[in-house]
Amino acid sequence: MHKLSPGMIEHALKDSEPGIRENAIQLAELHIDDDPGLTAALLPLQHDGDMRVRFQLLLTLGYLHSPEADKARQALLFKDINDKWIQVAALSASSSQAMALLDAVLGKFEPGNAAYASLVQRLGTIVGSSYQSDTILYCIRKASSAASQQEKWQAALLEGVSQGLKSRASLPAGMQESRGILLQNC
Repeated sequence: MHKLSPGMIEHALKDSEPGIRENAIQLAELHIDDDPGLTAALLPLQHDGDMRVRFQLLLTLGYLHSPEADKARQALLFKDINDKWIQVAALSASSSQAMALLDAVLGKFEPGNAAYASLVQRLGTIVGSSYQSDTILYCIRKASSAASQQEKWQAALLEGVSQGLKSRASLPAGMQESRGILLQNC
C-alpha cells in the first residue's frame, strides 16, 4: 500500500476543488507533528474563497501553537465573525488560548455587532469554568473598572464568567471576594 506523504498533502491543499482542499487540511492535521512544514502550506488557505475550507482551517489551526497560526486564526475569525460556527471553531482551540483571543476580541470590539458580545460571553464562560482565580479576578476587575464603563462588552464578559463559575463544582480559592462584584454587575 502507498503511504500518504506530506508532498501529496501539500499538493491536495492547492487543488482547484474546495472539497479536496478541505479534506487535505484534515489530513495535514494528522501528519503535522511528523512534518511541521505542513503548517506553512496551510497558512495561505486563510484567504481561500470557500467558507468550508476556511472553517476547517480554523479548526485545524486551533491545535497549532505558533504566532503565525494565531495570527491566521484571528484573521479567519474576524473575517467571518458573524457566523456562529466560525465562533465555535475559534473556541475549539485549547482553552489556554482563550485569554489571548479575548484580548484580541476586546481590542476590535464593535458595539453595534452582536456577534462580538456573543463571542466575549463565550470566552468569559471558558475563563470562568477553567481558569485559575487570578485570571478570573482579572477579567472581573477589567469589566467592572471605571475606565471600561463606557465599553459595551462588560456585561457580556461578566455574564460569561458567571456562567463558567456556575458550572464548576466549587469556586476557586480567592473567589469569595469577587462574589459581590458579580452579583452587582450580572
